[in-house]
Amino acid sequence: MEQAEELCRILSPGLTVDRRGATNNEGEQVMRWDAVGIGERTRIGEATFAYCFPADHISGSVGWVVETGGVRVVFSGDTRYNPAIAEVARGARLLIHEAYSLDVNRDSAVNAAHCTAGDAGRTAAEAGADELIITHITNPFHEDPQPLVDEAGQFFQGRISAAFDLRQLTVGS
Repeated sequence: MEQAEELCRILSPGLTVDRRGATNNEGEQVMRWDAVGIGERTRIGEATFAYCFPADHISGSVGWVVETGGVRVVFSGDTRYNPAIAEVARGARLLIHEAYSLDVNRDSAVNAAHCTAGDAGRTAAEAGADELIITHITNPFHEDPQPLVDEAGQFFQGRISAAFDLRQLTVGS
């Protein structure tokens, strides 16, 4: 918790940060800290809940599930290939999964504790997700992520796209 507070102080010096969260200059709470355990549902909106699950990256790494109105969005977080993610993402409307590199560079990805685009596609297919967005892309693919999208598409037949900074989307049912 202390690390989140300190990061918030550094990145947003105009906010007042304490053990409960952060408030703006008008005294309005703009962030709230909620410590949650693995699998423990927390309310993040009137009818929206989230819970985390273990990821295979570094100690303490997690992925997230967000549910609202029968719609599930799953974010893998940083992780090596992990079949448990397909179980968590079963029937998800959207799976956001890292795709660090291509299968041909699997050793490099695994050594860095990450997945390939093929892993993301296989996971989305096994989960029966409706859509896949690949993220956490290495530098060689920043300008053109299409090879990653193409490789994921060899395994997953749903809609696939690549994330980019400040991308916004609406997830419908």
